[in-house]
Amino acid sequence: PMGMVGLMQAYSLIAVIGFALWTGSYMENTKKFHIIGALAHCPPLAANIIFFGLFTEMGMAWASIGGGTLHCVFICLESFAAFYKSSS
Repeated sequence: PMGMVGLMQAYSLIAVIGFALWTGSYMENTKKFHIIGALAHCPPLAANIIFFGLFTEMGMAWASIGGGTLHCVFICLESFAAFYKSSS
């Protein structure tokens, strides 16, 4: 039951962050929003790494690996978008 409370809080918080990033994407300077987007993926990635043993014990290693991979991809994409210099 306590795990459900944590999941509700985590997903609600990431939804608020996502809405803020979506709103910020319409601004002229989006660099800070890309950085926030990349940082928002770090806690779930850290949780995947820390609790990988638990995922494995439950037969859910594939979910941890898949989720961790997606978070890594999005960290890379957001970081690239934040530091990419347009030629125009």
